[in-house]
Amino acid sequence: MSALRLSELERRRAFLLELTDALRPLSEPNEILTAAARLLAERLGAARVGYVELAEDRETLVIRGEWSTLDGPKLAGVSLPAKAFGPVVAGALEAGEPLAVTDTAADPRTAPFAQAFENVLARALLNIPLIRSGRLEAFVFASAREPREWSVDDVSLAEEVAGRSASALVRARSEMALRESEARFRSMADSAPSPVWVTAAAGPVEFVNRAFCEFAGKSSEALLADSCSGLMHPDDLQAVDEARADARREVRPYAFEARFHRADGEWRWMRTSCQPRFDAQGVFQGYVGMATDITETRRAEERQALLINELNHRVKNTLATVQSLARQTLRDGVVTREARERFTERLLALSAAHNVLTRRNWESAGLSEIAEEAVRPWTPRVVLSGPAVHVAPNVALAVSMALHELATNAVKYGALSDPAGRVTVDWRLDGDAVAMTWTEAGGPPVTPPPAAGRGFGSRLLGQGLAGELGAPADLDYRESGLVCRLRAPVA
Repeated sequence: MSALRLSELERRRAFLLELTDALRPLSEPNEILTAAARLLAERLGAARVGYVELAEDRETLVIRGEWSTLDGPKLAGVSLPAKAFGPVVAGALEAGEPLAVTDTAADPRTAPFAQAFENVLARALLNIPLIRSGRLEAFVFASAREPREWSVDDVSLAEEVAGRSASALVRARSEMALRESEARFRSMADSAPSPVWVTAAAGPVEFVNRAFCEFAGKSSEALLADSCSGLMHPDDLQAVDEARADARREVRPYAFEARFHRADGEWRWMRTSCQPRFDAQGVFQGYVGMATDITETRRAEERQALLINELNHRVKNTLATVQSLARQTLRDGVVTREARERFTERLLALSAAHNVLTRRNWESAGLSEIAEEAVRPWTPRVVLSGPAVHVAPNVALAVSMALHELATNAVKYGALSDPAGRVTVDWRLDGDAVAMTWTEAGGPPVTPPPAAGRGFGSRLLGQGLAGELGAPADLDYRESGLVCRLRAPVA
């Protein structure tokens, strides 16, 4: 290899090192393109060097960056129709082939479109296409005001600069998109009224929002590392740490309620929800957490529970007083022992239904729980089955009393009066209501009671249910056993 060639190779190596050093600290796409264009233009002695991308329609050329020694308007930001420069130029670019033209006015490939080249002051032209995934995405061009030759080394060097420029541009745009995304997230997080934080995959907190700082009365710098644990009540710390560790092992969402120390010294109950976050490749990056102050909600729930318990206590006392009055008033000689016992049993059934509603804060009750309490004395001879359904308090009380009456009558006259007798109670959802069926089997033959002999139980299953459920019970006195159908609205 000749000394001249070695010298040229050394100059090329030095130039590429200079290019790399020039592009490395730059983060803005325009700065990268301008710096690369300037260095290549100076190296080739070109009047203009630019970076061009295809628009989405693939028929428009958008000049993203350039460097020029020419007088007159710059081309950066200008859009030009691709067909203006002829099919040969477009075809070479699409094929991924460099195109070197010594004289655009004389070369038969470009001469028919000489005016288009003259408009951009390009008498000599060198195009270097950039292909990604088999598709033309952009190209770098170098041009001269007068005709000139482009050597093999010129083409090779331009290809190297084009590739490095494109890589630097992709990096810069990715970093810019990341910065913009982080800025949007910070803006959104700082606008949130509740504490928000982000953790790293290893666990330490990387970001806290403005509301978190205001809650803790500390700067964001002071809160980083393990801020949640530092603010949490010691009695809550172990359970939360265990929940957090379990979630991290499985990389799943988790939530907890705990007390946190506010800047004014008060302990506040917070409901915290934490969601795992992943990068584009699905690699776990940490958690995003948000805490909502539920102190007042918990206090309201505690007050409500206290009031409901007090109400239930008073209702039980009232029922006990009624029961005592009934025993004194309905003593032997005044009414039969059976009537007195039936009245007492009905009070106890009503009390059992009250217990279920109290456990549910008198908002609603599970139908299965109501049914279990109503027929508890006769299990396992009464079998229950049906989906989970909730009904309103008034419906729960009505169903409870109805089931109690049906069971009592079954003990006296129906299936439960015979050791072999059985009862099934099943229910199913039917639109916005639940259909319940009481079916007796294995007891003595059933005959409908005379109209004059129908007492409180019959009236409860008829008029009583009609008032609470909207319709009376459907009683079918089959010889094989009574079948009763109820229909009740769901909560």
